[in-house]
Parts: sequence; structure tokens; C-alpha cells
Amino acid sequence: MDKKTTSTARHGRRPGPGSTQEKALDAVRTRRAGDGIALEGAGVLYEGPDEHLGEQLVRLGVLLGQSAALKDRVLDRYLLPFGITAGQFKVLRMICSGENTAVALCRHLSIHSAAMTRMLSRLERKDLILRVRDDQDLRQIRLVLTKKGRELNALLPTLGAEAMSEFTADLTSQELSQLQCLLEKMLPAPLV
Repeated sequence: MDKKTTSTARHGRRPGPGSTQEKALDAVRTRRAGDGIALEGAGVLYEGPDEHLGEQLVRLGVLLGQSAALKDRVLDRYLLPFGITAGQFKVLRMICSGENTAVALCRHLSIHSAAMTRMLSRLERKDLILRVRDDQDLRQIRLVLTKKGRELNALLPTLGAEAMSEFTADLTSQELSQLQCLLEKMLPAPLV
């Protein structure tokens, strides 16, 4: 058994009903539907005439993930002279837009709280943000941009646009519009 084998497989246990693992397994189970295939997951039923639909959807997931990673690498190159990463770019933009607590940032950016704490500490060491106690609720810590953070934040939309222009250079304006419409259709309203 190689080192990557999970604890579940090593100990011969199966995920229990209602567990996160069981829910994940349920989300990818397939059933035959007439001449096609249907995938059930998260209350959504995908049907198609092609028996390879499951593989197509998995491939789509891989492509979306690879595209997001490539976009961040391109953005990282543009941000390098300013000493921040694509992840830090997103955090600074969210703080500027009013998401000024670590909890809100974690929720909107899908980042684990420990990773967010480390990122906020790095931004604080770079003198880009401050953590300030909320006057109304002393238990709350609000995040605010410093003068240096506000100055950098003023440049970020231009840097982001230049990076996205490079990232999407092979697409026509019509293809860009189609891609945007499809992605907005896929994402839940609060995320768009």
C-alpha cells in the first residue's frame, strides 16, 4: 500500500452516512437513464445523450481549475514588482469593497481561516492593512487599508485588467462575452 492511501482504506472503514466523505461520494454517483447518463449531486440532475457525460464534466472541472491556476500565475507576474501575490490582491480588493472581517473574507474567497490569518499577518507586516477593534463590538476585529495599502489598491484594477488581457488574449471579444455569460450563469447570485 503506498503512502498516499487514505486512513479509511488502511483501516477498512467506509465513510458513515451523512459524513462529508459520503456526501462527496453521493455527489458523483451516476445512474443510467435510458440511452444517456445522469449525474446526481447537490440536488441537481445532469442528463445528456452521451454516455461519456461524466468524463466531460470531470474534464470541465479540471479545465476550470487549471484556468484559475493559470490566471493566478499571470496575475502573480504583474504583481511581483509590488511584492504581493494574486491571493493577497483578492484580499486587498475585498477589504476595499467592504468585506472587512477575516470571517467574511474566508467565506467569500473560500480560504481556510488559518490560511487567512497567515495572509493577513503578511499584509500587516507589509504595512498594507491594519487590524482594528470595532468600536461597537469589541470582540470584532475590522480590517482597514493603510495609506500604503490604499495607494497600492488604487493600482490594482489596472494591474488586474492588464493580467486578464494577457490571460484571455487568444479569445475574441464575442468568445469573452460568451464565457462571461456562461460563468455568471453557473455561479450563485451572491458570488457574481
